[in-house]
Amino acid sequence: MRPTDSEPRPRLRVRATPDPTIFPTSPLLPLTIPASTEPVPFLTVLDERHSTRQLASPSREDLSALLWHAARTRDSQIREGWQWQSRATPSAGGIHPVHLIITRLGRDRRALRYDPVRHALIPCAISPAAVRRYQRAVDAVLATTGVVVTLLVDVAAIRRRYLRPDSLAWRDAGCQLATLHLTAHALGLGSCLLGMNGNALAEGMRSSRLTAMGVILVGRRVRPRRRARP
Repeated sequence: MRPTDSEPRPRLRVRATPDPTIFPTSPLLPLTIPASTEPVPFLTVLDERHSTRQLASPSREDLSALLWHAARTRDSQIREGWQWQSRATPSAGGIHPVHLIITRLGRDRRALRYDPVRHALIPCAISPAAVRRYQRAVDAVLATTGVVVTLLVDVAAIRRRYLRPDSLAWRDAGCQLATLHLTAHALGLGSCLLGMNGNALAEGMRSSRLTAMGVILVGRRVRPRRRARP
């Protein structure tokens, strides 16, 4: 079957120019590499997976383990003018245009971008007031404690490699959300995908290249309190 005009297609020629920097690259806040633990069988993770709406703040080590397993760059190469990467989550053409922005990490009230190559966090150029407005928008959907992970996608990075890239961007975002959700469960953490894109955070970044495409809350599971017997 021949693809229709609405289908994405790889470009025959790719411009050999690097993507412009849209995020600060310093200061770097390194994360620890998690210690090896007994792996949980993948089929067990699938069978037991569930959304958790009552969350407590995770530790920095919890977040580090989640990002290490679900989002770090395992390999990176230059291929015909574009940056190819290998990560746990699949991506069209190995482009990985999804940026993970972390907010409400402990007492840190800044927005922090995860650097998947250096396994570190980097403060974003967004005002504290904009972060607070965004947090109110998140709380309006689900008011609970936990780290907020927002997916901002650089669709232009896909456009350099593909024609009609919009559906590829959404698929990449969906794959990343699912990987984060399943990895959180495997690590003994709770998570919940929210019914919002995160537009308020993207607007605070003031970059026309970034499109918000999903939000997930991650934290430690909170056991519901037992009601006292009458």
